[in-house]
Amino acid sequence: MSAKEQTTALQNAANALKVVIDNTVGSKGTLGYTTDPQIKERDIIEYDSRMRVFGMEKFNAPCFISYVNFFASSNHQANHQPLGAMIIYIEESNVERFLKAAGHSIKLDEEKDIVFKVCGEFCKNIAENFKTSIRSLGYNELIISDPVSYHNQISEGVPFNYDEYKMYELIFSIWKQKILAIDLTLAPPK
Repeated sequence: MSAKEQTTALQNAANALKVVIDNTVGSKGTLGYTTDPQIKERDIIEYDSRMRVFGMEKFNAPCFISYVNFFASSNHQANHQPLGAMIIYIEESNVERFLKAAGHSIKLDEEKDIVFKVCGEFCKNIAENFKTSIRSLGYNELIISDPVSYHNQISEGVPFNYDEYKMYELIFSIWKQKILAIDLTLAPPK
């Protein structure tokens, strides 16, 4: 597959993810977008064979990060060969309000483990809806890993498909500020 075809497949997947977020978050009355979501192609920054993830770059403020990997089969999952990754960043000062408005129960003064769990549930929910939405793009029966959550950065990085060099960054502004960011990398379907 040519580099252009790979970029087009990833761009189509990023547009499908935006629609999932629109349907999950943007359609809720209290979560209307302040500005149109931004979708940008970015280079993957690799470190030690993993995708570098540093949340402070997204908001210039603390944030919670959750990610999942997508696998083409259980064999690929057992051999740690992801087809892609989706990383969700939620700006910390708005995490409680955002997750409540998105239908998740949380209080920021709870233990971080509980906040991580709820952020992970939100990430998994988005991933499941995304998985369904990209079947028409040729991604049949992807396997989604369990979500993993962190605060501010993932120092060991995120596993990704090492044949991929590009990702898409989606930025969502709600309540007149950037609150949600998502990085998506996904190899073309086999």
